[in-house]
Amino acid sequence: MVQVLKEDAVERWAEFSFSYEPRHERLTVNWVRVVKPDGTVLSDKPGMAQDADVPAPMNDPVYVEQKVRRMSLANVRPGTLVDYSYTVEELKPFRAGDFFAPGASIRGRWCGDPG
Repeated sequence: MVQVLKEDAVERWAEFSFSYEPRHERLTVNWVRVVKPDGTVLSDKPGMAQDADVPAPMNDPVYVEQKVRRMSLANVRPGTLVDYSYTVEELKPFRAGDFFAPGASIRGRWCGDPG
């Protein structure tokens, strides 16, 4: 959850995106809503949601299978809260039993465990 405090932040939070690689990940946007500080829901879903390819940067034009889900929200203004939740599931790791999850348990050990 993010509280928009200044007019400069309205554009940043009225349009935002999540990236994922559909070849081995599944993106689920659990919810996205705009709420007043008193709890009144101003919008309970994005006005627009669209999946698109990520354009290759001009200085390193390498194709990637990454996608981006862009969303537009109505009623974002200073003082409102943008409440969102999303999940990215790893469906097919590159190596069996190998999942990238910072701070999570991998094969029964915590990341960074020296033993």
